[in-house]
Amino acid sequence: MRPVEYVGDRLTAIRRSRLAGRFSRYLANSVLATAISQATFLTVYGLGLAGPRVATVTAFVAAAVPAYLLNRSWAWSQRGRPDFLRETLPYLAVILTNLFVASTTTSWVDAHVEQLTRDRAMQVALVTLTFTATYGLLFIGKFLIFEHVLFSDRRKRREPVPPRR
Repeated sequence: MRPVEYVGDRLTAIRRSRLAGRFSRYLANSVLATAISQATFLTVYGLGLAGPRVATVTAFVAAAVPAYLLNRSWAWSQRGRPDFLRETLPYLAVILTNLFVASTTTSWVDAHVEQLTRDRAMQVALVTLTFTATYGLLFIGKFLIFEHVLFSDRRKRREPVPPRR
């Protein structure tokens, strides 16, 4: 087989794999959660209802529950009651870390954005961009943690692999 055909076959196999399916569903869930959190953040911060830290927490809460439920049930096909120590607690740790990073960075940008511009619309845009970028940067890391720690099926890993013939 020629190298180009091999690469094409490998890419096709990856696209059809279960991992690619989970990643696609995780991506769709993340887009939905981002839309929810963006709308909430823009409403709370953009209208001046609260500062960036409160707006970030509010946006986080608005998106966290649907994101968890969709990731658990749709992306990773988990059913039944979640194991608190193995699944729920680590999930909370991951998303609370995400929340801390996002609220810290948006607050820092908000504290310094007046030095760049006096235009309120531009200030809102820059702080909102920071909010979005923070979640974007953590996107892949969260997927890897969800895939290999939170929603992994450890029972399947312990089963012996049948010998190849």
